[in-house]
Amino acid sequence: MISLVLAERRLHPTWGPKKLRFLLETKHGISAPPACSTIAEVLKRHGLSVRRRRRPGVYHTDAHGCTKATQPNHVWTVDFKGWFTLGNGQRCDPLTVRDHYSHYVLCADALPNQQYKGTWHVFRGLMRHHGLPEIIHCDLGSPFASYSLGRLSALSAWWVEQGIEVEFSRPASPQDNGSHERMHRDLKAEATKPPSVNLPAQQRRFERWRHEFNHERPHESLGMRTPASFYQPSARRLNEHDRPLVYPVGPMGSGRYLLLLATVAFAYF
Repeated sequence: MISLVLAERRLHPTWGPKKLRFLLETKHGISAPPACSTIAEVLKRHGLSVRRRRRPGVYHTDAHGCTKATQPNHVWTVDFKGWFTLGNGQRCDPLTVRDHYSHYVLCADALPNQQYKGTWHVFRGLMRHHGLPEIIHCDLGSPFASYSLGRLSALSAWWVEQGIEVEFSRPASPQDNGSHERMHRDLKAEATKPPSVNLPAQQRRFERWRHEFNHERPHESLGMRTPASFYQPSARRLNEHDRPLVYPVGPMGSGRYLLLLATVAFAYF
């Protein structure tokens, strides 16, 4: 029994006693596994118990934060995890999208930067496959937001054109998207240390991690069920005729862009 606990802990270094106990039941068929306190003592005795010091408010969802989702695809939360350098010296910017209701991670994409074009291509692929959410919650960083009217960027204006409501976090308030930030902590610990040699290799690690997170990892907030058991695609389909806004060249073109953006913002608000 002890050997099984230690083996699973080494495979899942961020999983605590509750999740490990669940694995003993479901994966190994043990009908009466040890209590969580016993598993915690085993981990401590073998130097595998790590108490994390958490800054107050960093991962707690604030009352002013993300809309509380009531069904799959009600709210998608979106963010770029902090960038890091790969083994070949290339920059990696992980883009993550998550269904707020089911906790299902829709994507964890290893992008070379946070620029608009690559981000738009990811969202177009996601929406073709999973359909559209009702709300997208994101921070005020690029390429999600801008300093223009309504804070809409070319990307978020395209979301609005698709009939999606855009919900922004408050400035410097990661707690507004606290559960997404918490997921990033697990992604960093389990799939980025040490970094892979290049983007394709890092993407393969992200995909393995995403499968485990969605299909194998039990979540306490879901009654120890997996996100995949709750998530289902949206019936709302992507309108392929709506093209993303492009910044025109020249002062007159810029004016036309601002007028179009103002029109979208007016319709949104």
